[in-house]
Amino acid sequence: MQSDSASKWKSKTGSFELWKSLDFWQEQTIDLIPLLIAIAVTKKMGIYGWRAFPVYLLVVNTSRQLLEYLLSARRRDLNPDHPKVADCSIDCTIVHAIPQRIRLRVPLIAKDIAYGQRLEKLLTSDPQVTQIRLNCPTASIAIAYKSPETSLAHWLEILELANRSHK
Repeated sequence: MQSDSASKWKSKTGSFELWKSLDFWQEQTIDLIPLLIAIAVTKKMGIYGWRAFPVYLLVVNTSRQLLEYLLSARRRDLNPDHPKVADCSIDCTIVHAIPQRIRLRVPLIAKDIAYGQRLEKLLTSDPQVTQIRLNCPTASIAIAYKSPETSLAHWLEILELANRSHK
């Protein structure tokens, strides 16, 4: 049986094509680390059962945000040439981009939930988009799309349109 995240980003070229991607495995590792930290913290605190649930959620969210912050700072240090997209009036950075998939960090998503909802609605209605993963706490959005020829300008236009549509 195929995992949910693998089927979510399944490529048309084959079901195991995604597993060859380094980005896929990095993302899976980044998603697993906060869960392991939360298990260790609740166990070390001696909290079990239903009482551990709120602590677990708090630790997972906090460690996920901290990890994303540290990784984005490291990416900026390692790649100063493209930390920020200059052509866009919305503050955003490209976390990674591979053919038919892009992940953007858009701080406005975390600050303005309504903006995130408008952006998700616009992307859902876009015929190019096959999958969206919006993460408000980490201010990131991953977009899987059909055509590898889709330009960055297309996604930037949608980011700006979501911002303009509320005015």
